[in-house]
Amino acid sequence: MKMINLIVLILLTIMFFQCKPGKEEVANKDVKIKGEMGLGSSRLDLDEQYNIKWNREDEVYMMSNGADNTIAVFSVSEMSEDNNMASIECRYESEMRPDIMYRNLYYLGNWRHVDDTKITFSIYEQSGLKSDFGRHFIASAKDVMFKNVDEDTYTFPLTPLNSMVSVACFDMSSLDVKDVTIEYANGYNAINLNYNGIVESDYVGKDGYTYDKTEILESYESGPIWVRTLTNETYVVMLPQKKPLPNTMFYFKNNGKVVASINFPNGVSPGKIYLSHGGKPIAIKPDGMKTDDEVVEYNFY
Repeated sequence: MKMINLIVLILLTIMFFQCKPGKEEVANKDVKIKGEMGLGSSRLDLDEQYNIKWNREDEVYMMSNGADNTIAVFSVSEMSEDNNMASIECRYESEMRPDIMYRNLYYLGNWRHVDDTKITFSIYEQSGLKSDFGRHFIASAKDVMFKNVDEDTYTFPLTPLNSMVSVACFDMSSLDVKDVTIEYANGYNAINLNYNGIVESDYVGKDGYTYDKTEILESYESGPIWVRTLTNETYVVMLPQKKPLPNTMFYFKNNGKVVASINFPNGVSPGKIYLSHGGKPIAIKPDGMKTDDEVVEYNFY
């Protein structure tokens, strides 16, 4: 009898735990995000008129807030015939699926990102070749608003990327050296993008609370830029000065020795391409001579 009672007790205990409602788990959801990018001043591959265009291998990185804790990667899926607009899309896992969410987009050339909490991007080592220009390009779009289309899809409207770098085109063919380092006042060769907390948005959703926006802290590291290939069209990507300094001197060094220098009258600003008067490469003279070529600042087209 005792054995029967024990068996009944065990069965009742099993039935109790089986029928007791368990804690509902919130699983990550695979969410599709798609949209179109207006290129504006951020187009990439330079043509003969110094226009910049997208490439099909381009990728755009989305820095999300701490709730998602991820950096999603967009790939270019379609382009317009003249390459001045691109459609991009990606899928990423997210627990949060609000009606509206704000994120930051960054284009980092064809460089591949590996960390999902921050971005560190260096332009220290460059080939100087036109074909390599896009690898070092950095552009951003701040506070892009994504709208929820259905349970699994977000979309965002036409969004221009703003250039965070400038480009100078030098004629270095007369320098009798294999490579140079370029140094200038308040010149930087690396940028760090880190999460800096969550900022409340002005948008109040249908459920009555505000949605998060990512705040990104941008910091820059000082240092020279090393250029390996010196030709009559050497393209150098530069991070801008935080506040452009008039009459900034650029020093071209080989093994620590100054071999040439030139004055940038307006300093370095973002979204500019620097050429000589008439749209030609800036001539750099050897032997420590100060170059007299006039540096002209043009906007990216």
